[in-house]
Amino acid sequence: MCEYCSRTFHHEPYLKDHISTVHLGSIEHRCDQCGKVLGSAETLKIHQRQLHERRFQQTCDGCGRQFARLASLINHLTCTHPHLLPDKYRSRLDELVCKECNLTFSRRGSLQRHLEVQHSGAPNHVCPICTRPFRSQRYVHRHLRSRHSVTADTAVAAGKKSAVVQDVESDHSTSVSDVVMKPAADSPAL
Repeated sequence: MCEYCSRTFHHEPYLKDHISTVHLGSIEHRCDQCGKVLGSAETLKIHQRQLHERRFQQTCDGCGRQFARLASLINHLTCTHPHLLPDKYRSRLDELVCKECNLTFSRRGSLQRHLEVQHSGAPNHVCPICTRPFRSQRYVHRHLRSRHSVTADTAVAAGKKSAVVQDVESDHSTSVSDVVMKPAADSPAL
């Protein structure tokens, strides 16, 4: 336990680093390879191990790329070389297959976006300015940037969430400050 602030540490080196850097400010932990100053001897060790030692223990059989951690290699194989994925990790691939059309994806987010856009049925996202319907929230954001020159955050911050516009020109030339909004009773929330 630190005698200055009563903070507890599980390991003695962490306590010593804490006292020297936080309370005494007497020790500088400078990397001898790049000159970066770090807060403690422990963070200096981590810095040197991660940036300068580059201990690669895992190599991809498909492309030769090296990884320091097995998890990084597995993620790489899942995304880049799924056919090389060891059997015990193949269940990850089953989670990335669209049940509707049997298309396989490398990332969960890509599958979710695919499901939302291709298989969600009727558009269930609406532009908060002109109420144009979209199948994906991502498309609404792109529309807001390209047609209304605003971000989704700006539109929502201005109180224009799920709203119907009065007197908006169909060519989308009206600026956000010119738009008069009222809540839409039947519009889905963004």
